[in-house]
Amino acid sequence: MATNIGLLPQISAQFAIVTNGDWRDVIEFTQSGGAPIDLSGIAFRAMVRAQAGDAGAVIDASTANQLLANGGSAGTLSFAVPAAQLAQIPPGDYVMDLLAMADGWQINLFQRAGPATVTIIQGITLW
Repeated sequence: MATNIGLLPQISAQFAIVTNGDWRDVIEFTQSGGAPIDLSGIAFRAMVRAQAGDAGAVIDASTANQLLANGGSAGTLSFAVPAAQLAQIPPGDYVMDLLAMADGWQINLFQRAGPATVTIIQGITLW
């Protein structure tokens, strides 16, 4: 079954998340007329690192580990990183790319604008 991976646009993004809450952002993929792009069958992976060349990622989110959720025909990709994982990361500025994989393709969706920026902010209130 062929997917719509070839329709995915190049994007840019900036995220600000806190260490005491879940990361729950959503990226919406739409066609030029505004209709959602069906993401069914496409796997996604995003790795957050302090710098692009760092060996270790502070967050490794993918549809395989369910830290990213593919919304299929709704055209949405949702982040679902729990606060318990974010609490382990030092506040600061990080970079992230986003790969889409299907039909023998692997596309970096941030390749034209450069990596996304992720700012992790120290949360104040704790449970």
